[in-house]
Amino acid sequence: MESYIYTNNGVETSNAIVEAPPHFNAHVLIAEDSRLCAWVLSTHFRSLGYRVTTVRDGLALLEAAGSSSNSPDIIIVDYHMPVMDGEETVKKLKADPVTRHLPVLVLTGDLAAESLEKLIAAGADAYVEKNDGLSILQEKVSQFI
Repeated sequence: MESYIYTNNGVETSNAIVEAPPHFNAHVLIAEDSRLCAWVLSTHFRSLGYRVTTVRDGLALLEAAGSSSNSPDIIIVDYHMPVMDGEETVKKLKADPVTRHLPVLVLTGDLAAESLEKLIAAGADAYVEKNDGLSILQEKVSQFI
């Protein structure tokens, strides 16, 4: 049962017990070469209670995902990155027995049907178009956690 406290200045507070969402403290590993996009993504997911690790390319993502001490619950990878792109990164993640079980979402601005088919064929569990926004990305993440 909730009870509300009203203070003299009109600020309402509640002492209700609120359960943590099911994804609370889940670990999201993000590979994004754009510093601005990485910042937006990490800020968004942290504000929802996720633990977030960001890296700048696919090779760094493979190293981070394979670390048993900090294994992610879900991976978000940009399609176009330096060093190793999203397609190659997904292929390597899904070929490795340590990481093949991890859900992988590809974030892309590349809307060509052929490119999207390549991502799914590589093993991506889903893709989200960058233009779709954070709410669509969050819905996809919630489906896998």
